[in-house]
Amino acid sequence: GGLIDYNLITDSVSMKHDFLASGLNASRGSFIEIAPNKLYGLSVVGGANDQGALYEYDCSTNQVTILYDFTLATGNPTGSLLNASNGKLYGATTATTATLGGLFEYDLATSAYSHKLNWNRLETGWKTGNRLLEVGCIAPGILASGPVSFCQGDSVTLTAFGSNSNFFQ
Repeated sequence: GGLIDYNLITDSVSMKHDFLASGLNASRGSFIEIAPNKLYGLSVVGGANDQGALYEYDCSTNQVTILYDFTLATGNPTGSLLNASNGKLYGATTATTATLGGLFEYDLATSAYSHKLNWNRLETGWKTGNRLLEVGCIAPGILASGPVSFCQGDSVTLTAFGSNSNFFQ
């Protein structure tokens, strides 16, 4: 596989990087851009263990840096990465030597890989080629517009709020 650049103005294509030359092959999923000129992706083949790798591509230098090499125990990466609001990358793996694969976390700040959970057909569902999506959850709080102890026929408005600025009454 390779990374190409298509110029809309000149209608031309140029090869930016040959992944096979970097020891990577069969990149799948989409790149994500976290910092200017830094793309992150997954290769399902290649890396030190030939089980795939998580890598960074620097658009300024056309260089690839392997950040994590997957193993038989971790499974092959699949799908695309998710850049979560906590600043960490999340991705999925296919079957390992002991599981159906799972969810992993990679911390760019510390270069730490962490297996988060195993896929389970009944509890988590399972399908290769997972697309991860972060959903903003409400960290609830409830405020009363008046006293919560009142007589029959009176009322109080309760307002529920979350950390993502959603309010409900």
